[in-house]
Amino acid sequence: MSKKLLIVIATKFVVTIALSAFVYRILLTIENSRTLLPTLILLLIGEVVTIGIVIFSKPSTTTSTDVISIISTGVATFYFLFVSLSSGVKIAPLMLTETMQVLGIGWQIVSKIYLGRSFGLLPADRGIVTSGPYRIVRHPIYLGYFLNHLGFLLSTFSWWNFFTYAALYFFQAIRIFREEQLLMKNPEYAAYAKKVKYRVIFGLI
Repeated sequence: MSKKLLIVIATKFVVTIALSAFVYRILLTIENSRTLLPTLILLLIGEVVTIGIVIFSKPSTTTSTDVISIISTGVATFYFLFVSLSSGVKIAPLMLTETMQVLGIGWQIVSKIYLGRSFGLLPADRGIVTSGPYRIVRHPIYLGYFLNHLGFLLSTFSWWNFFTYAALYFFQAIRIFREEQLLMKNPEYAAYAKKVKYRVIFGLI
């Protein structure tokens, strides 16, 4: 078994355990706090979907295992360990924030269905997908995450969570950059990138 494959398997195992622990935290919070029930349930659904996709994703021999990729992926993956689930300040109507979460989770799920087992944590070329949400932006899953997280933050705002999510998206940007560096070596992806110009948010970035 190659070193890269061992790293991927170990990463899957650790991420699955950590995500499961976070799901358990959410369940405990739901049991003790009814005021955040819809928001926490939506957050729970998003994480459960991620666990399933991580477990069944296929390995790749092109997986990037350099230090920068591992650190950025690690921080962007395990950020949830630092998210506070306690009540914060509501700075937007729940109807708006819950709609954002539903849209974010829905978009994330659809994007992952189109990606199938090509989904992974570390940057890798697991095959090029250009249909569905990938016809609009090159990394639609990140857009789904962003909408879900923003909806959660606006419904229970705290400076702790603000800086946690700020750190997350700093490292997500590095993660996307490293992934694109690797994928651009594939002529098929380079041609796709010329057709679909925006990475995450259509018309913006």
